Amino acid sequence: MGMSRYKVLRRGFTLIELLVVIAIIAILAAILFPVFSQARDKARQAMCTSNTRNVNLALAQYAQDYDERFPLHITPCHRRLPGDVAWSWANPDWYMTLHPYVRNWPVYDCPSLARPDTWKSSCFLTWATPPWEPKIVDYGFSEPIHIFPDLFHLAAIRNPADTVIGGDNTNTFFNPWAQSREGIHVRWAFAAGWRHGTEIQCGCPATILQRDRLNDLTPHLGGTMGYFADGHSKWVPWSRCRTRRVGGPYDVICPDIIGRPIPSSPIFTWPILAGRLAVPCAP
Repeated sequence: MGMSRYKVLRRGFTLIELLVVIAIIAILAAILFPVFSQARDKARQAMCTSNTRNVNLALAQYAQDYDERFPLHITPCHRRLPGDVAWSWANPDWYMTLHPYVRNWPVYDCPSLARPDTWKSSCFLTWATPPWEPKIVDYGFSEPIHIFPDLFHLAAIRNPADTVIGGDNTNTFFNPWAQSREGIHVRWAFAAGWRHGTEIQCGCPATILQRDRLNDLTPHLGGTMGYFADGHSKWVPWSRCRTRRVGGPYDVICPDIIGRPIPSSPIFTWPILAGRLAVPCAP
């Protein structure tokens, strides 16, 4: 008896079915990709929070060892101190002074800021004698505080929990006078957008050039990291990166921090120029 042969018919997908599947995948991707991206940014923010806490802990340890004073550093990076020979080593930047307490250079690297280093951490170390390899330093420390540590000792700071001494920044010194006309501290709030003057234009007052993408100029999901004189660190939305004197919630400039302006000096031009400004950029 012969075997019967049956022809097996295999039915494939129709064009309409394939298009429906592709459309569903595209919709799911459009929904899920922003979620994945936000989760990645949240992880980076958590790492940056840990970094700034470690930096702030090191600052607290330093202040405890040095009579409640923060590290001294005279800016800019080519500034000499009287009688210095190897001036870069006699005038170390704050993160250099702090490094024995940190002992981990990656702590200064914010994972959300995709640039190799800041110019200050490059020029200062390469001009030193002997030179150092440039370091990645994505956080800043308040410039008036490290220039005048005797004025800004911990006992003189009126509201330590509200006093911003550093955070995400476009340079290693945290300029309290780099404010926009609205009082936004632009180098702190928009640390991811300070590139070649195309997003933020330097000046006092600073000018925000791309107001339609302010959240994109921040390092962490519409905000930035700040660390405070009482030892805590936290995420701050860019709209709140303002000093108390212009209606903000924090003490960033000198009169808000210690109750009076810093003295003018022929070495530093910005305290002298501060009295001529219509906008409260003065330290």
